[in-house]
Amino acid sequence: MVSAARKRRFASPVFVCTPWKEIFENDAERTHSFDFACQDYAANISVYRAYGYDLVEVPQVCVEERARFVIKHVEERSLL
Repeated sequence: MVSAARKRRFASPVFVCTPWKEIFENDAERTHSFDFACQDYAANISVYRAYGYDLVEVPQVCVEERARFVIKHVEERSLL
């Protein structure tokens, strides 16, 4: 897995969204708890950092503002 993680990299930056209690809900696809989501997030962040990814935290705002944030960040870095 380590070899694959080094060879098959995601494009950087990686946009990350912290678990957000106020909007978290379970459904048929998301059966795990909010606590599990927090643990999963922490594990993912740790691994991304260990492999040298540049992480950008998306703010906890409405969907439209999140989209604008990502688009602006991508445009500023000339990633399109």
